[in-house]
Amino acid sequence: MPRRSRLCVRARATAVALATGLLLGCGPPETDPDALRRADGAPLYRDGVYAASFSHTGADGWRAFLQVRVRAGLIAEVCFDAVNAERVRLTNHEAYTEQYRLDTGVDLVAYLDDLAGQLLATQSSGPRISPRSVGWAARFETLSRMTLASARRGVTVDAAGMEYAATAGPYLASDEPDALGWRAELVLVYDAGGVVAGAFREVRRELDGTIRLKRDDRAYQQRFEAASGVTTDAVTATLMEQLLASQSHGIDGVAGATRTSRRFVELAARIDSRRQAAPLPGNLCR
Repeated sequence: MPRRSRLCVRARATAVALATGLLLGCGPPETDPDALRRADGAPLYRDGVYAASFSHTGADGWRAFLQVRVRAGLIAEVCFDAVNAERVRLTNHEAYTEQYRLDTGVDLVAYLDDLAGQLLATQSSGPRISPRSVGWAARFETLSRMTLASARRGVTVDAAGMEYAATAGPYLASDEPDALGWRAELVLVYDAGGVVAGAFREVRRELDGTIRLKRDDRAYQQRFEAASGVTTDAVTATLMEQLLASQSHGIDGVAGATRTSRRFVELAARIDSRRQAAPLPGNLCR
């Protein structure tokens, strides 16, 4: 059976506005008396349908989207959800939402529903944030600010399409320890144009539980530089420069550091494969 909530919440004012429209006949309804207004008395939000989405799936594999309908100057409908690369809605993905509940104690579907309800109740952005679901509240806040900015300008989906926010990340990828116990880790941050920052390191967990960074292991550094003619810091800097220049599509690697170069390329490709422009549903508020 489908989940109870579709994250499409309608205010009671909708029924009032519809009834008013029927009584007045054809044409747009009058501004609702509870609608927020500008200094000149005009409604703050213009009637229409407005929507915003992130550009790609985030580090957890979900691409969030938000749609708002304004009628009679009042926010009357809010639809907040997300899709993954397989085009499955988050609210229909019981395996993910159940695991999220087990990990955090939060009913994610109910929480997203609550965020939408807060926007209806307050008619403005700025949700109450649960410390266990900060990421989803931040996504909702970003999309609601963009959507309401469109509503203030009256730039509807029909007129100009959706607004898009760059999915910045950060995205983290790591691999298994090699024969010497070193594990590689890569973190990338994006903007609308692609990768803008990143960090790469190789680490090893010692028997006493401490974490050692390869760049801080002087004995290893001396052996590596004597054998390759280059330091690990120089290798990391060169790989990041190549990534920023090619956006992961043409990393040449560094001579003398074949293993590290290969690990870097593999992790960059792994992140690139997770960061997808998952197709949005045709009907956001079904």
